[in-house]
Amino acid sequence: MRLWRRSRNRWIVCFLIGVFTAVVAAAIDIMVHYSQEIKFGIIIKQLLSKCDKQTELTGDGCMWTVEAAWMCYNCILVGIAGCLVIFWAPIAGGSGIPQIKCFLNGIQIPEVVMLKTLISKAVGVACAVGGGLSAGKEGPMIHSGAVVGAGLSQGRCQSIPFDTGLFKEFRNDRERRDFVSAGAAAGVAAAFGAPIGGVLFSLEEGASFWNQNLTWRMVSVAQPVSLRMLSTFFSAMISAFTVNSILSWFNGRSGWLSWTGLANFGVFE
Repeated sequence: MRLWRRSRNRWIVCFLIGVFTAVVAAAIDIMVHYSQEIKFGIIIKQLLSKCDKQTELTGDGCMWTVEAAWMCYNCILVGIAGCLVIFWAPIAGGSGIPQIKCFLNGIQIPEVVMLKTLISKAVGVACAVGGGLSAGKEGPMIHSGAVVGAGLSQGRCQSIPFDTGLFKEFRNDRERRDFVSAGAAAGVAAAFGAPIGGVLFSLEEGASFWNQNLTWRMVSVAQPVSLRMLSTFFSAMISAFTVNSILSWFNGRSGWLSWTGLANFGVFE
């Protein structure tokens, strides 16, 4: 009974990791969408229309007003992202992939999988992309998924602090790393729509080295390894499905899977 409960909880946690990672990815996309809508739909279009009217009446252009408003808006967004990283969660700087690779290989890095790191990472990426920087959500989504996996699998949050009392059997370093790996795979799936790629990423980055002389020993542990890979793949599948479901609903195209999306339950038309 204890083993069955542990296995059931593992699948529940993997499902939740996929869902919450997808929610983070969708939230980033929606924040970027609205920031771009404000930039191009309100600031530039309205100011340009006023400039055109002023040019017709007086013959004087006011393009400098549009450019100044555009630059100020970008600077505000980039400033928010910079302040979050500099003053609140410095570990959230960059893509986060090197830190997660170190964590998966047994190196403990302070605050790498904390809630404030996730918030700073998600909001910072949305502001950086909305502010026009040459950045993307792909790398940060791997870090974000890893934070989601680390937090949900423990059933508690040390930043608040808050403890649900759930999933106490997973409160050890080995289990935590496994769920961080599942979260990283879910992050890849949410960013690229590639669940299999997420599993391969977590397998590749979770091993510091591979001893070919010990390969035959994998036969004796094939079943547990397969179960762990399957649960990781399950998280990635749920993540890809959920993020595309949310975004398709947001864009007004929800309801039907496309033929190409039937393989990974990810793409909607």
